[in-house]
Amino acid sequence: VMLSPMMAPTFSGLIFTCLLLTGLSQGQQDAADAPSARSSCPQGFALHGSYCYGLLGIIINETWNSAELQCQAYPSGHLLSLLNEAEAKFVASMIKEYPDVKCPIWIGLHDPNKNRRWKWSSNSLYLYQAWEQNFPSATTRNYCVSLSFESGELEREKYSYFFHLSSIISLHVLPEPLNTFDHLLTRIWE
Repeated sequence: VMLSPMMAPTFSGLIFTCLLLTGLSQGQQDAADAPSARSSCPQGFALHGSYCYGLLGIIINETWNSAELQCQAYPSGHLLSLLNEAEAKFVASMIKEYPDVKCPIWIGLHDPNKNRRWKWSSNSLYLYQAWEQNFPSATTRNYCVSLSFESGELEREKYSYFFHLSSIISLHVLPEPLNTFDHLLTRIWE
């Protein structure tokens, strides 16, 4: 997954769609290292490692800031933070499975103070970087990042009010606890 410059959409009725992502704290573990406790995803969502992904809906004329606010309507929700290569590849491949979503997609990487200090809207550590060659540009002022549907690459966007067709939401959810009482009963009767 790489970052590259962004082109403006050419029509006015723009759509906002979300993918829901639930899972690991701060993304410091790969899917193979995921905790063994049970996790459940909402109906219609796909589990990948300790994350749930799913298409949520459509909103017209969504900006980066309003997309982030929409994501925050969910408990612990934020625009997606891509924290490792495995996650970035899975998200890119999943997006390509939606033939109607052929548009740039907001993610949570942004430069809130416009000082070239990138951060995730979820406050996750900004360790995974996959900028395309010659980006970010020292001469271009871009403050928000989107994922390109066509290339699966990440792109920088100059203005936070730029309209996009889609967004990805991430939601940190703790795994469901195992019922230890059932475990004890099973051991007693064995």
